[in-house]
Amino acid sequence: MHALLAAVAADLISEGPVADQAVALAAFAPLVGSWDLRYVYRRATGERIAGNGYAHFGWGLGGRAIVDIWGFQDGAVGTTIRYYDPKIDSFRSTWICPARNAFVPFIGRAIDGRIVLHSIPNDPPGRRIRWSFVSIETERFSWTGEVSDDGGTSWLLTQEIEATRRVAPSGAAAT
Repeated sequence: MHALLAAVAADLISEGPVADQAVALAAFAPLVGSWDLRYVYRRATGERIAGNGYAHFGWGLGGRAIVDIWGFQDGAVGTTIRYYDPKIDSFRSTWICPARNAFVPFIGRAIDGRIVLHSIPNDPPGRRIRWSFVSIETERFSWTGEVSDDGGTSWLLTQEIEATRRVAPSGAAAT
């Protein structure tokens, strides 16, 4: 089994971006590493769910993508694979979380120090989703999730995440 894990990890995880993708993926480079999360989700009923979690960002798929893992207090774990598509001059990104039966494709761009990702899911019809990495700094970032049911004219904040870079134990390299 260890050989299989190593084989999968060898293709999924990369040391860094390949040279021809370093500039295209530069917006995500500050996120590479491990993060502790504090989050708040707002349900349609108005109920607020707060919790803690983690995120790990790394280079992947031969250095042509950013692969991240997000884990939440309720045990749900999801992943996103993000890569730059030169044909549309944007990032393609897909969030997958089996525990929540979620598969959400996004198109995104780096805009004024933020990374903004948009999706138009089929259910419910007309709904739009916007996920944004904001306030990206060396030791922290914020993330917001918003929905729009009017075609993107107005947005409702439904998710907020505050991330703090994990501090490496004494003598260990930071991630």
